[in-house]
Amino acid sequence: MTPTKLLIISMIVLAILITVDVLLPDRVDRRVEFMSQFTTREGAIYELKWVEVFGLDWQKSFAVTLAESDGKQMAKSIFRRNGKIHHAYGQKQVVGLTLAYWRKRAEFFGIKDTNKYSLEFNIFSGCGELAKWVDYYEGDYIKAVHVYNVGFGDITYKRKINPKHIDKWLTEYTVIKNRWEKFKRGE
Repeated sequence: MTPTKLLIISMIVLAILITVDVLLPDRVDRRVEFMSQFTTREGAIYELKWVEVFGLDWQKSFAVTLAESDGKQMAKSIFRRNGKIHHAYGQKQVVGLTLAYWRKRAEFFGIKDTNKYSLEFNIFSGCGELAKWVDYYEGDYIKAVHVYNVGFGDITYKRKINPKHIDKWLTEYTVIKNRWEKFKRGE
């Protein structure tokens, strides 16, 4: 069995377990309550669902959401790459080709609405893409977030990590981490 097939099978099993609410409800509810300060409750629930399915650190993944869109579901950004104009959509700010890649996999995971602004599909696509790069870079979130932001095609051995975007992501991650600790203590 190829590693890709094994990964897909393990993601399916985990998605089923999450769907059946095997996760501790108190833990999930507390995180949803915390994350809802920054985004919608529905967005927080989907973020936690797909973070668990793809095996990501929920705080680091949520920091990507805040760094990319400030938690806004209908966010859209326009950027120029290699002389062409591109767009990134939704809460996870996923680009068109990445959406097309994950659209082919969405039905397999039970996602029917694959509109670029569909909250679940957008978060599913973003978490899946981030997980792909975290796995590729063997757990190095800084490199994974860099590729998530600029695209793998633009990465060469000569190109340095974009310090502005990484600084923004690290700031969001630090804020989330610190606020989560205070939230757990009831402060």
